[in-house]
Amino acid sequence: YSLTPPTWPAGLRLRVVALADIHACRPWMTPERIRSLSERANSLQPDLIVLLGDYAAGTRLVSDWVGSSEWAPALSGLKAPLGVWSILG
Repeated sequence: YSLTPPTWPAGLRLRVVALADIHACRPWMTPERIRSLSERANSLQPDLIVLLGDYAAGTRLVSDWVGSSEWAPALSGLKAPLGVWSILG
């Protein structure tokens, strides 16, 4: 999406990538898929990345849980000049 707030300075661009509701689990959101999403996010060359929570799956309809020891390294490659900021969700 492209938006311009009413008082935003002309010519100032800020590219933000937001990742939310990852719900890491097998078979749908594996560490490999999360790593792929991280690589895609980096390829967009964002100024800022925000991680908006809900990293762990919260349903019993999964074949296997993916713990933080697996999904955190998959997100650790995220890079942006203004930082990568996160909340738990």
